[in-house]
Amino acid sequence: MKRALKHLLWISAVAFLAFPLLKGSISQVPSGTWQAAGNMAEARTGLSAVTLDDGRILLTGGASALGPVAAAEIFDPQSGFAAVAPMSQPRRGHSSTLLWDGRVLVAGGMGADGEPLSSMEIYDPYSDSWETTLSLTQPRAGHTASRLDADGRVLLAGGRDSSGPLATLEIFDPFSPSISPVSSSLSAPRAEHAAATLEDGRVLLIGGRDLGGALSSVDLFDPATDSVAAGPSLAIARFGASATALLDGKVLVAAGNDGASDL
Repeated sequence: MKRALKHLLWISAVAFLAFPLLKGSISQVPSGTWQAAGNMAEARTGLSAVTLDDGRILLTGGASALGPVAAAEIFDPQSGFAAVAPMSQPRRGHSSTLLWDGRVLVAGGMGADGEPLSSMEIYDPYSDSWETTLSLTQPRAGHTASRLDADGRVLLAGGRDSSGPLATLEIFDPFSPSISPVSSSLSAPRAEHAAATLEDGRVLLIGGRDLGGALSSVDLFDPATDSVAAGPSLAIARFGASATALLDGKVLVAAGNDGASDL
């Protein structure tokens, strides 16, 4: 059942004058107002956030002024931010995905040496502990990770390795566990793109950038056949955008950068 949005947490984890921020704000959607949500334990940019089954939000990694961090914390709407067990290694530009059993898969990102990572680890919010799991078939950062509604597998798409943007995809099965490359490729290598899951279970992979700049192309991944097809192009090429599936089945793509300026 779809639920109406009541609160929106905004994490100010962006770099401003080269200094990461640590503040959070909550939007009271029905009243159209904002209120302070307190501060994270550590200022950072390039972190990943995912909502847990109980409504709390897990925040992992990112980079402080000194580089990538392994720190993790949880935001509770009732009590605010609290530090939890750190990841096994620092990472930024990684993905975090809620699995069917309530655990969280953290994958890839950039490590302390500035190189893309192939490692993955899983956080258990019930025991506040991490465990390492299988590695990606290739290092990637700036990718997207989407849980497939039909079977709980996780699609990891695009991103970049040490050579540049990737057109490859792979699927992690948390039940086996196993990880395997997808035989189909994206229509173009893309990193810093956006992803949204449609009502029919397909995954929309939107924009991003390759070595030539911002992309307007869009791909559709079909989990029924593990295949990729071209989707409708964006009106404006962009990377670093957000993509949100709306209640009416449409997808809102907002902001980002077109290669010349912020949108």
